[in-house]
Amino acid sequence: MRIGGRNKAYKLKHLVAEKVFKNYHKGVSIVLKDKDPYNCDCYNLKLYSKDVLGKLTGSLAKRSHPIKINDDLFPSVRSAAKSLFVSYQTLLDYLKTGKSTVISSDLQISYV
Repeated sequence: MRIGGRNKAYKLKHLVAEKVFKNYHKGVSIVLKDKDPYNCDCYNLKLYSKDVLGKLTGSLAKRSHPIKINDDLFPSVRSAAKSLFVSYQTLLDYLKTGKSTVISSDLQISYV
């Protein structure tokens, strides 16, 4: 929820956090526990650094999925990419689209 005033808009959760939490500073991420943007009660707010929030919600939070290449099983995309001598991102793109100029189309690659 945004609150406007004199050519500037403020997020209500940031205004509440600034007044309530001693460790609040610009750049900190504020998460609403119940995910209701209208409930900006101080008991409903959690402060996270960008690093911690990224680990909780980003790609680092995702469990590595096993990859099957033909009959070989690899514990992660990274290890499968190393065995194919391609980059991690190249293999991820191939898994999403099924197309690659680097990876042979003769290989059967899939998540397990």
